[in-house]
Amino acid sequence: MGKTRKRAGGPKKPALPGMEEDVSEQKHQEWLAQWLDAKGIVWWHTPNEGKRNVRQGTKLKRGGMKAGVPDVIIITPAPNAPWARGVAIELKKPKGKSSAKGRLTPAQRNWLCWLEQSGWSTCVAYGWKEAVEWLERLGY
Repeated sequence: MGKTRKRAGGPKKPALPGMEEDVSEQKHQEWLAQWLDAKGIVWWHTPNEGKRNVRQGTKLKRGGMKAGVPDVIIITPAPNAPWARGVAIELKKPKGKSSAKGRLTPAQRNWLCWLEQSGWSTCVAYGWKEAVEWLERLGY
């Protein structure tokens, strides 16, 4: 039985130059997830996106789901920001040839503000590369 090997580096590159801007926010989330996992960072994604029927939405809200919670929550302390209680990233799709840049909702703005006021380091990143650049500045 052969060993399976993890891909070194980060996420796989898009097949065509410039393709990153024209892929979904979900794909950017997947690329960021691969990078975070490869670095051994303790984190999670809060899957708030998507459409749900009334029954599912009611059940999730009763269970504590909150609108606007950032996409990525990181627990591993940031080496270059020892004061930060945690790290939160709201990931948006970058502007592409066929789409507008993602925008924050009022609920997302509120969560980022609340977290910052509580001592967290937060970022709105337009694409996985922008998120990684910010995380590298934090020392990850």
